[in-house]
Amino acid sequence: MKHQVDQTSKFIDSKDHKRTYSFAKRGTLLLLLFIAIIALWCTIYDRRNLSIPVSVDQDSGYVLAMIRLAQKGDLGLFGHIKTESLGAPFTGNLNDFPQNERAIMWAGGILARIIGLYQSANIMVIGLHIFASISFYFAARLWKVRGSIAWPLALVYSMSHQTVRGLPHLGIGYFGLLPLQLYCCWYIATAPKLTWKSHRFKLSLLVGLISGALSVYWIICFLQMYGLSVLYRLFKRKDSIARSSLPLLLTLAVASSLLGSFVVYQIENGRNPKAIIRSYRDTEIFSLKPLDLIIPKTHQAFGLFNKIYQRYKGGNAIILGESETVYIGLLSEFGLALILIKTIQRQLSAKSIPLSMLGILWVLTYASFGGINSLLSLVTNTYFIRSTNRYSAVISTISLLYFSVWFQNKTRRHRAIFTIPIIYGIASLALAEQCYPVYRATREGNLAQIMDSRVKADRDLVTCLEQYLPSRSMLFMMPVMDFPESGMVNKFGDYEHLRLFRHSTHLRYSFGSNKGRAEADWQHSVAALPAAKMTQVLESCGFSGILLNRRGYEDNAEKLLGELEAAGYSIDFRQGEAEEWVFIRLSPAANPQLPTLTP
Repeated sequence: MKHQVDQTSKFIDSKDHKRTYSFAKRGTLLLLLFIAIIALWCTIYDRRNLSIPVSVDQDSGYVLAMIRLAQKGDLGLFGHIKTESLGAPFTGNLNDFPQNERAIMWAGGILARIIGLYQSANIMVIGLHIFASISFYFAARLWKVRGSIAWPLALVYSMSHQTVRGLPHLGIGYFGLLPLQLYCCWYIATAPKLTWKSHRFKLSLLVGLISGALSVYWIICFLQMYGLSVLYRLFKRKDSIARSSLPLLLTLAVASSLLGSFVVYQIENGRNPKAIIRSYRDTEIFSLKPLDLIIPKTHQAFGLFNKIYQRYKGGNAIILGESETVYIGLLSEFGLALILIKTIQRQLSAKSIPLSMLGILWVLTYASFGGINSLLSLVTNTYFIRSTNRYSAVISTISLLYFSVWFQNKTRRHRAIFTIPIIYGIASLALAEQCYPVYRATREGNLAQIMDSRVKADRDLVTCLEQYLPSRSMLFMMPVMDFPESGMVNKFGDYEHLRLFRHSTHLRYSFGSNKGRAEADWQHSVAALPAAKMTQVLESCGFSGILLNRRGYEDNAEKLLGELEAAGYSIDFRQGEAEEWVFIRLSPAANPQLPTLTP
């Protein structure tokens, strides 16, 4: 009896030891994966420290401003988004369009309170690559792919062409949950039983919960794919339908809680159709063009593909919006070809189409030029989901996952000493094909140094202004521009007025409140007044100065500056790169009055 107890004890100890070893091994592999991603990212973008942002232009300026708002506490997870720092002399309003990446911006702001704005932005960009790698690795492992295969392919997936969106489309870049989302869809569609004790069902609930905090694009994507999986289960198995819908309900609950303040604001203040202007044309311009999936939009290191690229570009192909991030890469193309071959084989054998192909066909039907999304947008006159070319990430994910399973099956009987060099060689080539264009562009354009000099110039200007002006002084920003999406004004980008806000601690700026409301649109009528009258109105409202960027004017604002000087308002100082910023001091009224608004 004692001998049996000893044997049982040894067996339990051995089992616990194996479990501990397995956890330690996985933890080490993940740590190495994180280190590899960070090292690769820093190499690609030529970053030796995280204080230099990847970009500050265009949409990057908007993203950085949202993180800054969260850092200051003006953008939370819930409730309306209002700030005293923007939209002066009123309170800045950012509630007329859904902040569909709110949770990500909020997380970046919380991190910025600890390590700083630009460091946080870079960590959030690196985070989207790590997020994608974790999701792919565990999804592949759940599909019984060996760790030695899943690890290098997770690294490839983390640096896919879709992730190069980076900072300008930070929320869209967090599509990396797709591998686990697709696994959960497959599980729900095919599992014989769905039980509360199942770890895979618990994973589906967790994935549903996290999905609700992502960009609205990936929320809609998950709702579609998961909904189709539930329908598949309904027709094939006809059981556990209510239980299988729970992850979907969790997604809707989280998304509703994060986006609910937008709906409430519209009810309380009326709809503002001018805040974000969309039309059916946008759904066509930003739709998915299937050929863009397989043809790169940049020069490649391989001669054959350069010829195809030149032929496509030189043939005056119609280029749709954001097409540079639609290309799925050579390795995913190979996976897509394998899916196509498998589909043909099954059809010839009178078997059903593989689920992987059904998913791809749905994406193409929904997202392509003139597809289901275009039809729905046209019928409902709703255009929030316009850039369906972003769903190329779904096809890329399905294809790469399929390749990992295919490679696993093909090399199952081969020893690791042969398979590991092969898969790592394939992954290395895939990484080179995906990363080299960005690596080359970064160095040829000397982008790291350019970003560094821009950030320093803006910081110096804000330091000068805050030393020169009393706390909470208001600055009238010129040229007057709408927010958001005003487009370029001469050579001045639509979010460049936010550059100074990112460094400010106690200044207030007139730019940054939603257009379409009288509290924001009044600036246009003031800017159209003669210089003497304009300054009089601004001083009566309490403005301490005019901050003008000369790149926003064809004549470098010489005419306007001359009129201001003639009215007795000369330039206090010029600063910034090529002295682009000009500051004119005003004398704010002792008892300022808000401007009269016209509806």
